[in-house]
Amino acid sequence: MTEIQRKLDVAGDNVTIIDIESYYSIYRYGSTQKIYYLKDENTVIKIRIGNESPDFDITVKVNIFDANISDESIQKWINNQHSDALYTDAPEPIGVYSLPEDSYSVSSYNLVDHTVEHSGDEYDNYVLEIYVDNVSEEGIYNLKSFVAKTAVHIRTKDIN
Repeated sequence: MTEIQRKLDVAGDNVTIIDIESYYSIYRYGSTQKIYYLKDENTVIKIRIGNESPDFDITVKVNIFDANISDESIQKWINNQHSDALYTDAPEPIGVYSLPEDSYSVSSYNLVDHTVEHSGDEYDNYVLEIYVDNVSEEGIYNLKSFVAKTAVHIRTKDIN
């Protein structure tokens, strides 16, 4: 059996980038997710930033799908990451790799403004840049370094 080393470059061709920061819930904003779908590699890189504190609790995961899984099926999996998991037939990755915490960091952040929602919840709104270093998982993937820019809404006041 031949191992295939996937070359992961979010700046490459045929990459879909999805930013998710608001949800259908009682709160206007939730954790931010920045998703890179590398179609040619059947791989999804998911960055998650919590919205509970300005410490910017971040995780980065590489989700590898079988080479024979269709684009439509992976799109269903991506949708399930931020919706009500509508697609029960969405595939599961054949491998999920959490990047070590020392391989990514907030390289810059800027407080943009503060919003008060009609339901009483309040948010400090930031723009973040997250640097992700080169990371390899031997025989599986080689992730090229990149900078992800995204908005994050830190909840400062709960609904009354």
